[in-house]
Amino acid sequence: MAAAGIAMSEVTYGSLVRACEVAGDAQGAACYARQMRQAGLALNRAAATSAARACVNAGDLPTAIELLSVYALDSRASPEGAGLKSGGSPAAASGPGVGGRARGPEAQPWNAALCACASSAEVSTLLAHMRTEDVIQDEYTRSAAITSFGRAGDAEAALRCLRAAGQNARTASWNAAMASVMLCAGRTSAVGTRADLLEKDEYRSSAALVSPAERAAGNTALGLWEGMGAAG
Repeated sequence: MAAAGIAMSEVTYGSLVRACEVAGDAQGAACYARQMRQAGLALNRAAATSAARACVNAGDLPTAIELLSVYALDSRASPEGAGLKSGGSPAAASGPGVGGRARGPEAQPWNAALCACASSAEVSTLLAHMRTEDVIQDEYTRSAAITSFGRAGDAEAALRCLRAAGQNARTASWNAAMASVMLCAGRTSAVGTRADLLEKDEYRSSAALVSPAERAAGNTALGLWEGMGAAG
């Protein structure tokens, strides 16, 4: 397109970034995200989401953090989410947001990256980066972080995340916490109907066959259920 003299838009770059993510090419996704800015366009939410998620999936958290920082900067400079004027410099741009106040970046790119995390350290790093960039953590942020902590085998971190939310925690976060403590105890199916469980070879009907860790996790999950009712 560029060689033919056809201008590449935000949509063009966003499509290229997304295509690279789907193809498992994190390096290519990051490259097109950087080219987007070099072309004088702001790194918008869609492109940042795909690029950051691709990088975390590839185990490249530093590049994901780099791109998320760029998105945070550009979203404040261009709160409407539109590209900057041709020849503009995203890094140097500044301006008021809605009502004359700068509008902070939306949480979606970080939330997507959280879902791709494979370790507690990655989850903690992304949450810390959100705080650094003054990104408001929403319910999806919490449930994604709790789920990823559980997937990484860190039940304590998952519970800390839930408790830190206090009264802001909603159903999704509580559900994620219950599933996470069960998952960390080695249960292969944290949720599901009795029929779902009966179809699985690992289903055990005798309480005597449940490990102490699983029993403790079950009690913790029940405690969370009671706490959820109290919070509501």
